Amino acid sequence: MIELTTFSLMVGAMIVAALGRDYWRARQDRVRATRMDHLVAEFTNQPLEGLVLKLGAPFEIAQGLSERALYVWKSPPNDILPRGSGLLTVTVTVEADCVISEIAWRDHIGASR
Repeated sequence: MIELTTFSLMVGAMIVAALGRDYWRARQDRVRATRMDHLVAEFTNQPLEGLVLKLGAPFEIAQGLSERALYVWKSPPNDILPRGSGLLTVTVTVEADCVISEIAWRDHIGASR
């Protein structure tokens, strides 16, 4: 009888731990989505310099023929972007006058914005 009780308690503890971990990850992802939505609202139609100061150097820069550029940040390896359960990619379209025309972010595990 003791073995059955111990086994039941251990299985119950494992289930509670798994549910707790899933809850924590979902909470982190919701917080990250909120922070990224605020970042998009804050820097759309703003100079690129402010975003680079806030996020650090971009992971990749692609220059276009029309003098527009695409800047990409990824977390990881960027430690400034909020952490979550998957790869976070931020893409920024910059016009010729160095003003951000579009910001998009994507969580490669969950929802995209």
